[in-house]
Amino acid sequence: MRKLSVWMTGVCVASVIASAQASEPATNPDEVAASSVQISATRDPELKSYRQLLKGLNAYESHLSIAPGSVFRFQLIPQKPDVSLHDVGLRIVSDDSSIPIPVAKDGGFTLPRDKKAEADNADLLTNQKKGSFRWRPEVRSAGLAANTRRLGDLRLECEIRWAVEYDELPFLRRNMFRAAGGPCHSSMITVIYFSPFKSSAVTLVSGERKMALTLLADGLRYSPPLHEQSWNDDAVIVFEPVAQQ
Repeated sequence: MRKLSVWMTGVCVASVIASAQASEPATNPDEVAASSVQISATRDPELKSYRQLLKGLNAYESHLSIAPGSVFRFQLIPQKPDVSLHDVGLRIVSDDSSIPIPVAKDGGFTLPRDKKAEADNADLLTNQKKGSFRWRPEVRSAGLAANTRRLGDLRLECEIRWAVEYDELPFLRRNMFRAAGGPCHSSMITVIYFSPFKSSAVTLVSGERKMALTLLADGLRYSPPLHEQSWNDDAVIVFEPVAQQ
């Protein structure tokens, strides 16, 4: 039986932000004041269901044993070279409320819990046109070098992505993934991640045990063995940068 087609791409740039809070997060110097940007001025703005993203936050909390003590945020990733994060604004918007969400310079943001927004089936809107960004989760454990990722963090990112996108997948593909055991637990589904920089090699390390991971030709994409339980959550993925010419 051949592998199912790739489920998701792009889940790994090193970054840290505080865990999601029950109230509106505080700003810091690296954040853009979302309240200063008029979301409604943009035609066809980027759209994501607040309830769907909350499923990702719930998945993070439910599977926290995979990455205890980690921090989690969502991130906006520009889809085109001419899309900038410089003035991006983000709000949770319903018919009668609008909650500004601070966005870091690299597009990261912490999703607050708001019962009214959930009850109102609010949406998360940017001030950019639809299709300008893609969304991804980031889980990061402390104490890791910039050229490493922890396998348990990537497994938890997968669980979050699966929870957020499950209802949005086409019926046939969703059932195929479920039948295979889900994208985070099946050898039949390839899950692609991005390395933090262009790499010449990617190696999975646990104590004295090492395994070279397949790196695609662009030097940026690789697929870790999320399903392989012989590799524990504390195994580390090491990226070797391409030598400077």
